[in-house]
Amino acid sequence: MREPKQATLAVRSKYADSFVRVYATDSSSFIGDFDYRILFALTSAIAPEGSGDPTAQAEYKVEIILSYTALRQLKNRLEADAKIVETRFGQVTVPTSPDDRLMT
Repeated sequence: MREPKQATLAVRSKYADSFVRVYATDSSSFIGDFDYRILFALTSAIAPEGSGDPTAQAEYKVEIILSYTALRQLKNRLEADAKIVETRFGQVTVPTSPDDRLMT
């Protein structure tokens, strides 16, 4: 019996006509039965007009739906990229509560 042939295909990439670039400050994710979904949002502080406390508002900008294989590939890429960023710029910290985001 012959072994199946394996081939490597060169991929030519281009931007789709519907390509959109989004700046995000937050993300949320959902694990489905067949795929993984991640929503990216832009969160902004809202100063009160009177004497109230400031609030924050998040607006979802885009949802990306990934197969589990693509999720694993993204995880590996993000881990490698995070190491590069932290080597160049120092440790990146993540706020632990919404109040921390309003502090400078």
